Amino acid sequence: MVFLSENETFARRCAEEGIKFIGPHVSHLDMFGDKVKARETAIKADLRVIPGTDGPIENYEAAVAFAETAGFPLMIKATSGGGGKGNAYCAYK
Repeated sequence: MVFLSENETFARRCAEEGIKFIGPHVSHLDMFGDKVKARETAIKADLRVIPGTDGPIENYEAAVAFAETAGFPLMIKATSGGGGKGNAYCAYK
């Protein structure tokens, strides 16, 4: 399910057409719609973040290397999406 209130493209289009969008500002949707971008923004704002990678994990080997340093259990998350979509709980190697 896609919520228009979380859709950056929809919010941007409303702004272009002069339609009042009731929801987060387009720049905030852009900033926080992507988990990697949101994490980078939080770090730049000097906020504490939970342990995680500096960017997306590209392959299995990188995932295992991170898991060995972070420990288990882990939560693997998709870079985009919300409401738990794309999340996977990993209890052990």
